[in-house]
Amino acid sequence: MPKSGQSRQSFYHLLSMKTVLKLSLALALIMSISANTYGQLNWVLKNETGSIANVENNGKYLLVNQTNNSPLKYGKRSKTSKALGCINIVWGGSSEKLSSSNFVNVVRQPGKSGPIQTGERIALRLEGGGYLAYEKKTVGINLGWVSSDTKDVPYIWEIRYMGNKIGETLKTNSSFAIYCHKNDDWLVYCKRTDPGINLGWTTSCSGCSRGGYDWARDILPKVKEVIGEVKSRKPDAGDLGDWCTQK
Repeated sequence: MPKSGQSRQSFYHLLSMKTVLKLSLALALIMSISANTYGQLNWVLKNETGSIANVENNGKYLLVNQTNNSPLKYGKRSKTSKALGCINIVWGGSSEKLSSSNFVNVVRQPGKSGPIQTGERIALRLEGGGYLAYEKKTVGINLGWVSSDTKDVPYIWEIRYMGNKIGETLKTNSSFAIYCHKNDDWLVYCKRTDPGINLGWTTSCSGCSRGGYDWARDILPKVKEVIGEVKSRKPDAGDLGDWCTQK
């Protein structure tokens, strides 16, 4: 410890600067980790021009996962996957453009008009496959198809922004989470050990190798509490990012 007053003042000044620097670095690290561990918030919709616009009912979009920067679309998987009963759904290329065969429709329930809003029940229709539905599988993620001409449209999905507010206009190029009301869980990218597509749920991604955006299951210890907040549909339920960073 410095003995003179001036030396002591300089010492404390230096200590203070070091403390501030450490805190700044720690904060930056936390923000960096948080930005890469929102296991739920890894989806975006992209239109033909790549611009930011309101998401319209039945509009055509690419449903892109930000972990692998690839669109989710209907596609036949390998013979092994087919034999095991895996859903015919694949990832497109990272530079793939919107076309007549790879688009997704976001479909709202009858009786509403205007752009799609966060917090409302929707259906997801993938061209070539039909409506994406929850379906128990022996191998791969529990997803299946419902025909596009059905009268029983599976309005089982809900989209949320980071702020977890309902009633916000959904925009293209804006990160969001996809919640399934059939199994009370979030749809996320997840590297699988089976032949199915690399998709999973935040609460049942056992055996998967996760990294980056896909640490959600590891950092969501209070899953039941989180699900309870979502199901109660409270506008002020809390921030999805805050949930993801809970220890």
